Amino acid sequence: LFFLIFVLNLGSIFYQLGVDTTGLNKANQNVKHFQASTNRSFESVNKAAGVLKTTLASLISIEALRRSTMLADDYALLQDRIVSVVGDVDKAAFTFKRLEQISGKTGAALTTTAGGFQKLSFAKDTVKGTDEEMIRLTQSFAELGLISGTATAQLDAAMLQFSQGLITGTFQAQEFQSVLENVPAIAP
Repeated sequence: LFFLIFVLNLGSIFYQLGVDTTGLNKANQNVKHFQASTNRSFESVNKAAGVLKTTLASLISIEALRRSTMLADDYALLQDRIVSVVGDVDKAAFTFKRLEQISGKTGAALTTTAGGFQKLSFAKDTVKGTDEEMIRLTQSFAELGLISGTATAQLDAAMLQFSQGLITGTFQAQEFQSVLENVPAIAP
């Protein structure tokens, strides 16, 4: 039992007070223990957050690398498809650059312009067209798709339907309707 004695001088009168501080000391120890426990908990949370941050950064890096690899593979596949359609590696490289420019100009995905060129090129012999004319036709489709606000999937479908009509030499009503619905700017 600990007593703290205060002596207070108020002029010529002296007061003596005795206070039992045992409860305060115990409360002070409890507060210090709580503070130390809380600090340890915060340190644990900070360490866990650091580990989580490192793990997430690693996962993001791995996913970025995976996607970069997929994009590189897709890019190489598109180039190979153009080579197979054009037949000459140098002409295919030139054609691919043109398709990249069309994509950049119209905002159409490169997969759409390259795929569209490939589809339209299947009709090249039927319509007695050249690679240059197929490139310009692809560009026109992409530009009309942009004007129409056509989504990528719709533009792909329209190019497929159009190329099928060119290949057979006649447009079936369903093919023609599909092209007009997907790229309305084609209609006069």
